[in-house]
Amino acid sequence: MKKWFKRIVIGCVVCLIAAFIGIAIFILNFDPSAYKDKLAKMVKEQYNRELVVNGKIELSLFPRIGLTVNDIALSEPNSPIIFTEVKTARMAVALWPLISNRFLVDHLDVNGFTTTISRDEQGNFNFEDLIRYSLFQQQEIASSKNTSLEERVANTDFKIDIAGLTLNDGQIIYKDGKFNSQTQLNNMTIRTGRITAGQAFDLSLTADVVGDKPQLKSQLEINGLMSLDPIAKRYAFNRLEANFKGQWDQLNLNQATVKGNVVIDVLADALTGTDIDVSVRGQGTDTSNIKQFTTNLVAPTLEYNIPRLSLVLNGFKLNSTLERKDSQGLSLELSAPTLNISPSQAGGDPLRGELTLSSNVQRANLAFSLEKITGTASELNVDNINLSGIYYIAPERSLAINLQSPGTISLLEQLIALPSIEGELSLREQAKGEQTIPLRGNVQTYVRDQKSQFFLTAQLPPGNVDVKGSIHNLFHPKVFFDVSGEKLDLKAFLEDIRLPLSGLASSSSDRQQIERAQTISDNRTEVVVPESVISASRPTLTFKQELLSRLSGVGTFNFKQVFYDDMTLEHLGATLNFNHHDIEVKSVRAKLFNGDLYANGEYALGKQTLKGDIKLSNLQLDTVFRDMNVSPIMNGTADANILFSSFGETEQVLREHLQAEIKLTATKGHFNGIDVDAILNHPDDYIDPWELSAPFVWVDGAQTPFDRMTFDGRLNNKQLQINQLEILSPVFTLSAKPDFANYHMDMQYLYLPSTLKTKKAFKVKKGKVVADVKSVSLPVLIFGQLSALNAKLQVDNLVK
Repeated sequence: MKKWFKRIVIGCVVCLIAAFIGIAIFILNFDPSAYKDKLAKMVKEQYNRELVVNGKIELSLFPRIGLTVNDIALSEPNSPIIFTEVKTARMAVALWPLISNRFLVDHLDVNGFTTTISRDEQGNFNFEDLIRYSLFQQQEIASSKNTSLEERVANTDFKIDIAGLTLNDGQIIYKDGKFNSQTQLNNMTIRTGRITAGQAFDLSLTADVVGDKPQLKSQLEINGLMSLDPIAKRYAFNRLEANFKGQWDQLNLNQATVKGNVVIDVLADALTGTDIDVSVRGQGTDTSNIKQFTTNLVAPTLEYNIPRLSLVLNGFKLNSTLERKDSQGLSLELSAPTLNISPSQAGGDPLRGELTLSSNVQRANLAFSLEKITGTASELNVDNINLSGIYYIAPERSLAINLQSPGTISLLEQLIALPSIEGELSLREQAKGEQTIPLRGNVQTYVRDQKSQFFLTAQLPPGNVDVKGSIHNLFHPKVFFDVSGEKLDLKAFLEDIRLPLSGLASSSSDRQQIERAQTISDNRTEVVVPESVISASRPTLTFKQELLSRLSGVGTFNFKQVFYDDMTLEHLGATLNFNHHDIEVKSVRAKLFNGDLYANGEYALGKQTLKGDIKLSNLQLDTVFRDMNVSPIMNGTADANILFSSFGETEQVLREHLQAEIKLTATKGHFNGIDVDAILNHPDDYIDPWELSAPFVWVDGAQTPFDRMTFDGRLNNKQLQINQLEILSPVFTLSAKPDFANYHMDMQYLYLPSTLKTKKAFKVKKGKVVADVKSVSLPVLIFGQLSALNAKLQVDNLVK
């Protein structure tokens, strides 16, 4: 027994001595530089890239066997452009596998590396060949091209396994050709545990982030367990904690943290997460309108698979707030307790949300919910979609909306349909009460095409109004619509609730400056307002004007009857063009006072100025007076041309500042209630002995014919200045005095000093004497309100 034991011990000692001798011989004869060509050849054959090791490959024995490689560069595929370069890489190498031609690295330590990652316009990355294994294969590998990638990797005789990785002083440059942007990770440090495909390893990463689109200047820190499967393009993060701090475009992030467990499957286009917690807090930069903001997202369970059209949410909550420097604010709340959408079924608890907008003087709350979700992923059915909210423009003014409809959401067609909308819109103002407008209709939104089609009916007091149209480009809306109806009260529609933007309102002194700034040019009527005054008054827009300022598009209007004060327009048609800054009303046509109306107008939202022109033809003057509830003092047919301009934010203010040039011609008519021929022939019957004048007294059935009447006037500050008024009658010619004749709009008072010149001979009797008068010029004064005009003819020359 002792003999065999001695033999075994001696044999082991001999083997150990032989092993050490063999190791010593291997180390003394080992040439590290011999691996340069082998590494370069392997990279060239498998990846069609050039690997250049300019420095020495040094072997170290203490504290463990290792290789140090200096000045390494790896090119782009089939290109001399450098993909990555490394100053120094030190590898702690396992000895026995190295002897058997296997390269097992216990630890890899890299100092000073730069890698450029790029994506072309088609979305292809410059490192995909490294993951796909080989673009240019060796002859012997090509013979096995039918085998799987995993089998080819397993059959190669040159293996690399990294037990630990340390990267210091690194830089990654990312160039995106699709968006023409560049992002850099500078001063990058990475620490990992053992890296093995399919196995989780510890990961710690820090870097400075710099970019141009968007502007980035931040610090990034990532910690957690990471699992890599490059062949399957599957990446998993457990106990992930990512922190981002610094500038992101026009935001300064004090905190941006992502925590949880995430699995990204690139090939399956799937994302799975558990215990997700996202928190973002920060302020705006000096050039930003944002003062501060916060966002919190919690998702205990999140599963999203794009090809399978599946989505699973449990306990999902989103809270976000934003405050602007102009004291306007926004907050959003969204919750989905349970939501399960798959190709076979869909269901879950109601999805609810609330959006709040606020400023110094305004507040808007909008709540929405999706209840009883059924169907499948390809077509979701929602029994009831609720939309309710209220917009507090001021404590005494508000706009409320309440709409309901069933809905259908098609994920394949990216279609959202609301087939049966019912609800109401309410305008509330303490001084004027509440106006409720019932609404019904349908809406279809095509998300992929960014297009929405709608048909809505508003039940207004005079009659229903139908609105049909479409909205294109949902983020920068362009609207096309047709509005039609039986009747429309235009004055009620134009009476509006003022919406002061950003809580600003123009002062009374600004208004006085505006009024003083009104000027009239020599050629046309135009309001000229100083830019400083415009800037002061610009923030005040009406609610409807504010809506139009957010949109652009074209619309048409067609109504059988439109009422405005005492006017009735029959068969009105018009085209509306609006482009964020200006509103143009083109090709207005209607029947008015049994004649025809044609008009065009333009309203500039920024300067709040209005200008346009109106052409009236074949107006029946008796209809004009009758519709204005004034005794028909004259009849006949008239044509008129009007150029007008004004400025202001509401219909009332526009009327106050209205300026216009008016030209009118009337033919073949007569004045009612007066017979000028009788007065001229019998002045004694009409004379006032104290004033030696003949007052015009309304006499039923009396008339004075005229062949033509020409009028030219200018409206300014609610006063119509009469520049020319000439009436041609078979009996006389009447001409107004242009410097004195005027009509005050508010008081409805006419002051018209004129001269009457007779055109035919007549006899004047004075006592027993009868005189023949061929022609005489007499002063006439017409004055008073239109409903009760007074007129005096100075006949003293006839009776003296």
